[in-house]
Amino acid sequence: MTKTIDSKGESRVLSLDLHGWEAVMLVSLALAAAAAISVGWATYKVVMFQREEAREAALKIAEAQKESSRAIEHAATLGVSVNNLEEFTKSTEAKLRTQYGELRKFVEAEEKRNLELIDDFNRNRDALDAARKDSAASVVAAKKVLAEMEVALKAQQDMRDRMLELVTPRRLSDLAPV
Repeated sequence: MTKTIDSKGESRVLSLDLHGWEAVMLVSLALAAAAAISVGWATYKVVMFQREEAREAALKIAEAQKESSRAIEHAATLGVSVNNLEEFTKSTEAKLRTQYGELRKFVEAEEKRNLELIDDFNRNRDALDAARKDSAASVVAAKKVLAEMEVALKAQQDMRDRMLELVTPRRLSDLAPV
């Protein structure tokens, strides 16, 4: 460090006298106090966060223990233990696969039956359409035959009337002009 003495006889270090260094020391102490307070506050917050996490972890552990107890009780009602767990899962899987296979067969049979019914309905619809066309054609033919029969009947009635006229005895007065 360089020491200088000015014209008044005061000693200075780095251009600061004793009061200047005292001010620097007070500012440094204030900064150190602020840093200590911030470190204390941060430590307090860290401790509070750790306590909260520990509390949450304890709650999660308690919930997991309750759930595992319920699972153990449920497994016991099913007759499952650690020793026969693999056998139980295999037998359950086999049962489920069998049930799935039966369900799949049932669904396929129902689908086949539905397709057959749809085909049958389509065939019946085609037969019904053909029957409608036939009946419409029969109506037209029947009307034509009826018209022909009416014409023939009219012709026969006209012929009968003429024959009656010819066969009916007449008097001579009927033939004379009036």
